[in-house]
This record gives sequence, structure tokens and C-alpha cells, in this order.
Amino acid sequence: MPNDTSGDAPVAGLYESLITHRLAERMKQLDTTGWHSIDAAVGQESAPHVLARHIGATVRRVFQGLSPAEQVIAANHILESLKTIEGAKEWVDLVAEGPRQLLAVAEQEAPGVYAIRPATPLSETALITNSPEDPSLGFELRAELVSRDPVVGT
Repeated sequence: MPNDTSGDAPVAGLYESLITHRLAERMKQLDTTGWHSIDAAVGQESAPHVLARHIGATVRRVFQGLSPAEQVIAANHILESLKTIEGAKEWVDLVAEGPRQLLAVAEQEAPGVYAIRPATPLSETALITNSPEDPSLGFELRAELVSRDPVVGT
């Protein structure tokens, strides 16, 4: 229901949706039809996370319809607009062509041999269930052990 602007029947339940202009209108409609929507102010500590989550979800939806090159251009437009906010310039770093990600910095162990990288992205949580499409648990453990920080004094 949070992003639903149609006249469909509301779904009763718990929500944690940022109130946008569109959602505020939908809530007014609900209140006139016997439903009661409950809202509260977002706490100061939670506001950065709640707002960033909303912006991230919106950008993700828009980016899905763009080519990778167009996504980089759009991302840089967003970042450029953030640079206009006082104090934000030092945090804004434009995206290079690609997009590309740094995946590792590895020291050469032998000629042409570098430490292996876990198949599971570090930025994502994963539950390894040993299903055919999951990475091998053994491979992931070996890769994690190789990539660990050395313990001081060993």
C-alpha cells in the first residue's frame, strides 16, 4: 500500500514507510473511508537511515530502466546536486565510468598467484544453504581464512 496510489482496497498491517506527498494523499483518502492510518515523526538518529533508504529505493527503481552508462550519469547528477549543500562537498565523490568496483588489493604470493576472493559479496548478507546455486561452503571458508587479518604476534 505505501506506494499504491490506486483506489484498491487498503491492506491492514504494520508499515515503516516514509510519508511522501503521494503517500500522504493516500492516507487522507483512507481516513475518509473509515480506515485509520497511524504515523509518527522519524527520530533524529533514525532520519538519515530512513531518508537514505527511501532515496536508495527510488534511485534503484529508476536505474533499472537505464543502461550502465546512463546509470553512472544519473548517479553523478544526484551527487552533483548534493554538492550544493553546505558542508556536503567533502563527502561527495563522483562515480568513474563503468561502473566498476574495487574487489581486492592482494599481495602476490607467487608469480601470478594472488589470494582468492570469497564469491559472496562483502556488502551483502548471505545464508549459505549448500543449494546448487549457492557458493560452496568449503570454498567460501577457504577464501575467508586466506583473506582474514593476521593476528598480531603470530
